[in-house]
Amino acid sequence: MNMGERGISDIETLQDSCMAFYILFRDDDEMKLPYFTAIAGLGCVLFAIAVPHLSSLRAWLAASTFFSLVYITITFVLSLKDGINAPPRGYGIPESKPSRAFAIIGATGSLVFAFNTGMVPEIQIFASPTYEFLDTKYGFKGSAVDFRNMVFRTIVRVGYLAITTFLSALLPFLGDFMSLTSAISTFPLTFILPNHMHLVAMKKQLSTLQKNWHWLNIVFFGFTSATVLVAAFRLIAVDSKTYNMFADL
Repeated sequence: MNMGERGISDIETLQDSCMAFYILFRDDDEMKLPYFTAIAGLGCVLFAIAVPHLSSLRAWLAASTFFSLVYITITFVLSLKDGINAPPRGYGIPESKPSRAFAIIGATGSLVFAFNTGMVPEIQIFASPTYEFLDTKYGFKGSAVDFRNMVFRTIVRVGYLAITTFLSALLPFLGDFMSLTSAISTFPLTFILPNHMHLVAMKKQLSTLQKNWHWLNIVFFGFTSATVLVAAFRLIAVDSKTYNMFADL
């Protein structure tokens, strides 16, 4: 589930980026959101085929890290400049207090999920274990550029990305599922499980203060995970009634 949601959220991020870039030059209605979804999916397909295994990601990750830092720096500087020069404005959210509370909690889960890793090609970081399992199971041998291996890799990865691209276009509010996945897997695996494992493995060496600290983390993030789960279900229920399939947001 985590891997599938990662793939869908990455495609949605790419489609939004493509759409924003397009609007900079042509602010019209000729290109719809599903078109950008298809473009993003095609880009991911080409990347997945070009990178046969995890060890091939080294150069991509280095480039991704560099360009991510450049992007973050430019975004921070421009945002700071615009914020200083912008006139006063109201940032009130025209919703009821419960709706705002649920939105904030859901956004927290989405942020934890989105920034759990920081590399742009994470769709291949997260999909590669499945790719490599299938390669091993069905006799992927020899060079990665052999014709048989290329055909097999293309079929498997195009199939996976075709499904994630279709789901991204079908349900444009699927980003709400990021909060759900965060509550189910990201919070427990990132914050709860490591603290519990450390308690079990090092219980004889830990002081009372250290044990209490780890239990505090477990309880706090357990409560956070539960609240994010409730908020995620609410967001999904509300947005599923608000938006149509293949909506052009």
